[in-house]
Amino acid sequence: MPLIHKLEETKGTLLVVSSGAAKLMSPRCAPYAATKAAVHTFIDSIRQDLILHSSNVTLITSTLGNIDTPNAIKATKSEIDHLGWYSARSTARSILLAVLAKQQHHNFPFVKMWFPIAIRQLMPISVDSVIRNVVAKGFS
Repeated sequence: MPLIHKLEETKGTLLVVSSGAAKLMSPRCAPYAATKAAVHTFIDSIRQDLILHSSNVTLITSTLGNIDTPNAIKATKSEIDHLGWYSARSTARSILLAVLAKQQHHNFPFVKMWFPIAIRQLMPISVDSVIRNVVAKGFS
């Protein structure tokens, strides 16, 4: 992979932006969630290969919630407005801090992303039920 070789030479960082939809399965977004889950798996696998080869490259996966951008609002047709939106500026700041800290995994907004993802590992049926009920409010 030419990009990885270039990053190796410069001790670079590759940031990949993903979505909480990859980790918190929401109604009506299966294709989107599946592609984002594939991104997570792909980058996590490459990260393991790089670690095995004592690479200088840092790979960061940034898992984002609802970011207030025109494309996001248009794509959701206001169906998830009740979940809240976060400014692009605060999101960019959080991502920049993750890059500077060389975090492997970054979640923004942290509490709304990390906690449900972590707790879902312990109680998947309960968390999935809550997600269905909360997200579905916007579909009525």
